[in-house]
Amino acid sequence: MKIFNCRFVAIVLSVAIIALLPATGLAAAEAPKGPKLIELMTTTCPACAEMAKVLEQFTKKHGDKIAVQVVDVQKYPDVAGLYRVRYVPTLVFLDESGKVLDKRVGYMPLDALEKYWAELGYDLKGK
Repeated sequence: MKIFNCRFVAIVLSVAIIALLPATGLAAAEAPKGPKLIELMTTTCPACAEMAKVLEQFTKKHGDKIAVQVVDVQKYPDVAGLYRVRYVPTLVFLDESGKVLDKRVGYMPLDALEKYWAELGYDLKGK
């Protein structure tokens, strides 16, 4: 049985994420501070297309508080591997430091998405 140093693994994953970000348009220097939502999707997925409409509405309402990024896993399979994506759409919820708070698979309506962020401790209603 191998025992891995968790701190080392976290550093390696952080470096991997940083290395992949520019290729996906998630350049760290351009990324806004604060929590982030990443949708991992494909262009051939009907649920992904519906989720994109929800994320457009979400961005209009809450883009000043939560950055939204969409990544096509067919173009960037390394990102899909990094987040262990098996099905699309997959939503990855990240905190301010880039730590994964949770992942959700499937379509999520706008009200459920807003409620879920509130459950994670982010007040989207307050200024």
